[in-house]
Amino acid sequence: MHLNKNLSLLLILLLQLKSENLFSESKILFDKEPENRILKQEENLDIQILYLNQKLSTFKNLFHQKKIILPSGSFLKKGFTDSNDCVDLKESQKSNCIKLEQHHAELNSKLELTLDFRKIIILFFNDSGELKQIASRIYSDQFQTKEKKILELIQNDPLNSNINENLFIRFVSPTKTPSFQFEEIQEKKFIPFKELENSKSSPIRNAFKNEAYIKHLKQFSFFFDRISEN
Repeated sequence: MHLNKNLSLLLILLLQLKSENLFSESKILFDKEPENRILKQEENLDIQILYLNQKLSTFKNLFHQKKIILPSGSFLKKGFTDSNDCVDLKESQKSNCIKLEQHHAELNSKLELTLDFRKIIILFFNDSGELKQIASRIYSDQFQTKEKKILELIQNDPLNSNINENLFIRFVSPTKTPSFQFEEIQEKKFIPFKELENSKSSPIRNAFKNEAYIKHLKQFSFFFDRISEN
C-alpha cells in the first residue's frame, strides 16, 4: 500500500518536470486500456529501450576519438569506473566508462540564477568492450523555492531484454543541506523497477518508460551521434 502510494507520488513529481524538457507534452490515457494492452504496450516499450541501449553501446568508439567538439553547456569524461560513477583516470588505468553531462541554467531579469538543471548519462563497459551498465541522473535545483529534486536510474545488463529485472530507480528531494553531495542521497535505496505497479488502473511502469526513460535515452543517443566521428 505504501509502496504504490510512494510510486504514484514519484510519477506525479516526474511529470511535473515537463517544463524542464524531460518529458513530451503528449498525454496517454493508459487507464482506459485493457490489461492485455498494457502488457503488450510494455513489451513494445522494452523493445525501444533495448534498441536504444544497443545504439548507445556503439559509442565506445569515443574511447579512441581524440578530438571531440561539444556544444556549450555539455561536458564529457572518459574515465574509470568507481561504483556507479565515472571518475578521472589514475596512472596506468585504462578508460572503461564515458560520462556525458548536459547543463542548463536560467536567470531572472536581475541576472540572478533561478534554475540549475543537469542531465547525466554514464556508459560503463567491461574488459571486452561490451556495455555492462547505464547510469542516469537528473538534478533540478530551483533557487527561489529552494526545491531540489534528484532522480537516479541504474540499468544493469542493458543489452538484456528483461528490462524490469535490471532497472532500478530512486528519487530524492534533499532537505538537509544546500548541496547535492551528502548522506541523505546515499541512504535512499534504489527501488527495483519490477516493483512498480503496471495495472489498468495504475500503469506506472508504462507511463515512466514512455514519458521519461525512452526520451532520456533518445536524447543522449542523438547527442552522442552528433559528437561521434563514426
